[in-house]
Amino acid sequence: MPRRSGRSERSAPDDAPSGQTLPVTALERETMHRKLFLTMRQARLEIFQWLTHYNARRRSSALGYLSPLEFEQQHHRTAKLSLAA
Repeated sequence: MPRRSGRSERSAPDDAPSGQTLPVTALERETMHRKLFLTMRQARLEIFQWLTHYNARRRSSALGYLSPLEFEQQHHRTAKLSLAA
């Protein structure tokens, strides 16, 4: 009997929420593609830096194609204007 991989059909990558699949693909392409990290600490640091940048700068259709940072700034400007009125 052939040995099956540890992954069950229920945990296939296609089942992951779409918000999780895109960052992994971009992470692999932009940070880890053809790169050798000398230590686990170096790998973790680069991945953390990339995720911090990606999450602050990426544009989202749910936010009107603004980055989270731009959306938050716009929200605060709007909130200040409505308090002043």
